[in-house]
Amino acid sequence: MSILLNIRINGNSYGLQVEEDETLISLLRNRLHLTGVKEGCGNGECGACAVIVDGQPVRSCIILAAEMEGKSITTIEGLTETDENGNRSEERRVGKECRSR
Repeated sequence: MSILLNIRINGNSYGLQVEEDETLISLLRNRLHLTGVKEGCGNGECGACAVIVDGQPVRSCIILAAEMEGKSITTIEGLTETDENGNRSEERRVGKECRSR
């Protein structure tokens, strides 16, 4: 059975149909292509899949996407700022350091 999920991810609002057994990591990686979230152990022990949900760290491999209704999620992609050309701030900083050497 599919469920309508209203969610905010990295500042963008989404209305998505999710299966009731779909994990948050599956939604983020496979459907939204936010591949900065990594699957490590698959059972919530390693923390590679951690995202921030309403200001708190959550292991996305052990939580269902449907439980995120109305929540705000930040992934690693949402932690960097982009300039007018779409370049992430960390990439710009590293690029300047490399060119100055």
